[in-house]
Amino acid sequence: MVKPVKLEQEEKKLAVEQSAKISTTKESPAIAPSRKEFKILGQIGDSCQKDRLSFTSLAHQINAGLRRGYNEEEIVEAVIRVINPGLRLRRYFEGKLDLELARLRKILRSHY
Repeated sequence: MVKPVKLEQEEKKLAVEQSAKISTTKESPAIAPSRKEFKILGQIGDSCQKDRLSFTSLAHQINAGLRRGYNEEEIVEAVIRVINPGLRLRRYFEGKLDLELARLRKILRSHY
């Protein structure tokens, strides 16, 4: 059986409209933009270390991270990463599960 030409044209037009509808940006799911990992600049070290990060600078960077929308877990992990690997403090924090940012600040304050 041969389809009438008009019917074929309508089917093609419908197929083109449907494919155009799928490719529009309005209806496609939004892709979340990739966000950079939170990083602290400097290193937390011993009191005898010359170029260690001060507590006020650390607190400022933590507050800036919170304002930028990083969650507490990301910030805690970033702070632990900048502690000198030779310090017992780092091993202590790495052994703590579910360490909250407020608790981390108190311990770091006593360290300084």
